[in-house]
Amino acid sequence: ESLLSVEYCQGNKALMSRPQSEACEALCNITLSPMKFVYIQSQVMTLVDYATEGILGAIFQQAASSAASAAIEIASSGEQSNKIFNLKAVGFDVVLPQSALSDTHFYLNAADLVVKYVAFPDPGGGTADISLGKLSLHDNTSSSMVEKPIYMGIFVKLNPYGLGSLDDQAMKVDMKISNASFVVTKHQYEQVMYTLSQNIGETETYLRGQASKPGVHQIHTDSVDGMSERKEEEMRP
Repeated sequence: ESLLSVEYCQGNKALMSRPQSEACEALCNITLSPMKFVYIQSQVMTLVDYATEGILGAIFQQAASSAASAAIEIASSGEQSNKIFNLKAVGFDVVLPQSALSDTHFYLNAADLVVKYVAFPDPGGGTADISLGKLSLHDNTSSSMVEKPIYMGIFVKLNPYGLGSLDDQAMKVDMKISNASFVVTKHQYEQVMYTLSQNIGETETYLRGQASKPGVHQIHTDSVDGMSERKEEEMRP
């Protein structure tokens, strides 16, 4: 089973694949297989550094510039029908560790994620309809932190740029969420605070190191002069 499947069609095939009320000149269907993401702030910051500095930074900037030029060309093509982009992901999981070196984590699961984006013809603009179903939250002991799954819907309207006042051009967002009841124990609350401090609030960019002794982890960083530095950090339970 593939991780990603993309189906793109335009012209008559796109027209035949949609109801008459949703006539369009181009249609793109994207389907993502079940996947799991582990969010560690320091790793994200490291990847951002790799993507913005040095040779890789130049390559990414060139790729971003080419993509932006292609997007502008498509948007200004003068075509008179909508373009529809559908994204569907089933079994979308996010693991949020307490820290980069901790086995303690939160587990966020969404049974399905559906995004429909419609790009309008000249002068531009569009809408995005996002739905997130059966959202659940657990800690690493599998204890649920919500009484029942949460459903969320987000509708975004993107107005054409450069037309009307700044208020007219502003993005409009309408968010709807089902009743959400959270059940958080004292231990889970402490875990939330530690996660905010040791993961989400992390300001250093470092890679995982080897533990020199129980409870103490070595963290390798790069100093300003490029010399490798090593420090030890004792992680809280």
